[in-house]
Amino acid sequence: MEVIGIISAHYLPHLGGVERYTYNLAKGLLKEQKQVIIITSASKNLPWKEEIEGVKIYRLPSIFFMNGRMPILNLNRECKTKIKEIEREKIDKIIINTHLYTLSCWGSYWAKKNKIKVILIEHGTKHMDFNRRWINKLSEIYEHVLMAFIKRYIGDFYGVSISCNKWLKHFGIKGKGVLYNSIRIEDFKNKTQDYRKELEIGKEKIVISFVGRLIEEKGIRKICEAFEKLDKTKVCLIIAGDGELFTELKNKYKDIYWLGAIEHEEVIQLLKITDIYILPTDYPEGFPTSVLEAAMCGCCIVTTNAGGSKELIINPSYGVIMQDNSIEELKEKLEWLLNQKEIREQMGRKVQDRVKKHFTWDLTVKKVIQELEK
Repeated sequence: MEVIGIISAHYLPHLGGVERYTYNLAKGLLKEQKQVIIITSASKNLPWKEEIEGVKIYRLPSIFFMNGRMPILNLNRECKTKIKEIEREKIDKIIINTHLYTLSCWGSYWAKKNKIKVILIEHGTKHMDFNRRWINKLSEIYEHVLMAFIKRYIGDFYGVSISCNKWLKHFGIKGKGVLYNSIRIEDFKNKTQDYRKELEIGKEKIVISFVGRLIEEKGIRKICEAFEKLDKTKVCLIIAGDGELFTELKNKYKDIYWLGAIEHEEVIQLLKITDIYILPTDYPEGFPTSVLEAAMCGCCIVTTNAGGSKELIINPSYGVIMQDNSIEELKEKLEWLLNQKEIREQMGRKVQDRVKKHFTWDLTVKKVIQELEK
């Protein structure tokens, strides 16, 4: 059986789009009779190696910065010993998710050293913005240094969206194709709970929701401020997720339903009762998983042109792509949609049909295998 290694600086239970991509890719490769090994960063509360759902996971020693968001591989003696154990797995091919981490640099060098076929799948679409000019400049230098190193050892780059491949050009790289972020249709078949009933939301109310990390770049503060200006007799807002702004915003905005971090299955149940899904993000998204999942649930979507969202919402009949992503624009779009039930439902049907046809893991996994075999 062919052994495929996936190198990803973060992995579940750490939550994020790259983590879900890695998980679903691993599950799809297993379905195609591949053995899958995930190499990721260590976690204090988890063993350094284990097997979950048929996937072997190795966690290498790391030093964490930015509240755990930026792991740096710690190539000490312990780490090198563990790498030798991984080498005994005889990995045939390697997939590296995103260039942004030192683990990706090590993975590119390690693959070349061991003569293993390797590709990198990019998940970003612009430099990170820390709202401080000097930090942004240091961050840009850091990214360019990492990518210059990786380019020495990898020749095959892909993106999770066309936008990611455009971003690769910024580093002088021509992407060889798109390996889209996707959804698994089977995840949406079961109904385990009814959030309307649990939260005592009347059928007459329109449900707006957001799912994701509660950080400034995802637009969570804009969502709260725009919601404050809406007619609350017509609408309610449900926010699922955790992050650095959770406590502050929960204490300030009392008329919002704050669910905190919830399981993936619960996310899907929330999206099933959602009328309008909003993601006013300024984050360097590759292709937001939550947007794909909201589309699969038939939600009317309001988002920005960040990453691959505009490749799903290809014109205004599929959803709303905001232009300036301001609080005022978000409020105006929501006020308009609240009074346009038929248009909301048409958008939901069209975007759901598009995601079923073009953005499923069955399609993406087959293409990944084809590219690895070239």
